[in-house]
Amino acid sequence: MPLLLHRIFPYGVTVGALTIIAVIIEVILAAQIKLLPSIMLLFSFILLVLYITGAIETAIQLFGSANVSGNCQRYVNNNQAFGVSIETLAWLQQNNICESGSSVACFLMA
Repeated sequence: MPLLLHRIFPYGVTVGALTIIAVIIEVILAAQIKLLPSIMLLFSFILLVLYITGAIETAIQLFGSANVSGNCQRYVNNNQAFGVSIETLAWLQQNNICESGSSVACFLMA
């Protein structure tokens, strides 16, 4: 898998953390009656751009030219390893990478 699939999940976590921070800031400003529509529009626009960027990036990496989803199906899901061996450990790591990519795609689409 030549694409760096492991960068998808930290991006999703970062955008989620920024969303939580923005909501906390908005709640604090609303409690102080200082929340302006321009602040809401700014936060909303920034988060919308980040979410759309994440969704497009995930879609390109999972289903684009490298077809990470197909590679996961071919090399991980169809070749399950059993027993105590280095091959089983490698399969578990590859399965973890494939599942984290799929989970980020689900989180972004929800």
